[in-house]
Amino acid sequence: MSTSPNVTVLIPTYNRASFLEGTLGSVFGQTVPVHEVILVDDGCTDDTSNVVKSLLTEHPEWEERLHYVRQENQGKSVALNKGLERVAGDWIAFNDSDDRWLPEKLEWQFRALEQFPDCGACFTDARFVNNAGMGVSWFERALKSYPDKTGRIPDAVRFIVDAPHGVSMCTVLVRTEVMRRVGAFDPQLRVAQDTDFLFRLARETELCYVNVPLVEVDRAADRTEGLTSDFSRKTSLIRPLAYEKILVKWRALSSQDKPVVRRLIRSHLRSIRSEIANWHLTHQDPVKARRALLDALEAEVTPALFVKWLLVYCAPRWAASMVLNRSKRHETPTLQKQEG
Repeated sequence: MSTSPNVTVLIPTYNRASFLEGTLGSVFGQTVPVHEVILVDDGCTDDTSNVVKSLLTEHPEWEERLHYVRQENQGKSVALNKGLERVAGDWIAFNDSDDRWLPEKLEWQFRALEQFPDCGACFTDARFVNNAGMGVSWFERALKSYPDKTGRIPDAVRFIVDAPHGVSMCTVLVRTEVMRRVGAFDPQLRVAQDTDFLFRLARETELCYVNVPLVEVDRAADRTEGLTSDFSRKTSLIRPLAYEKILVKWRALSSQDKPVVRRLIRSHLRSIRSEIANWHLTHQDPVKARRALLDALEAEVTPALFVKWLLVYCAPRWAASMVLNRSKRHETPTLQKQEG
């Protein structure tokens, strides 16, 4: 490129002190230099603050570009929004505090953006590390294949609705002016805020991609803590309810979208509400299960769903037993099946 672009990198973190040197080193080691890194500490209870001080001593060249911001634990959305308030660059990139960029990540992305100047955002493939059971790339896991190394998504809104987990946020690079139009991350979402953001991003700009794994996503099997660890991760209903809220929002925003997009959203909403009903069934609450199934029917009527509602109404214990016995074969909601 003729001139080096000003890139701000946002990194929210919660109790990932041991990963920070690798993550920050991969960001500062880009062949296209970053303008600044905003590291938002979401109320870490480990040694994060001391590690940051130590890293600045070891890497004095980082000091002018690394901005460390601390807040009380409020979740990833609030942490990202706090970082967005401080952005000075013309471009914003995102990373998680335990993931690493390959040195040419930004160079590849700006090359693609020069090729597709109507695109205001670019994402790349990623590969998983520290988990032998995840030997495929992010695109492969999302069942997405692309014919070229770089390309443009022909229908960004449909792409995101059809495959909400086809894009990893730690690969996204977006123009700051586009980000301002998209708006803040939803602070009420403690999970799945990336999915909500990507839909709104697709409504504001065209997207291009780099079909090369340029980020290493850490998915260690024993990793349990994250930016949302202050509430119970044992409550498996949290994520489905978040997706339901997102889909209701999407449905309201999609009134002028193509019929195929509206149908996909209704189908996703029906599926997630059916999953919520399953949760209530297996927790001995048939009344809430029936309510969730009625909500699912409101989103989209299918013969199988109507039969399921009748079964839950007439024989809830049998229905619960069927759900438990078929849990491994049960249809997983589209919005959840690619979650890392």
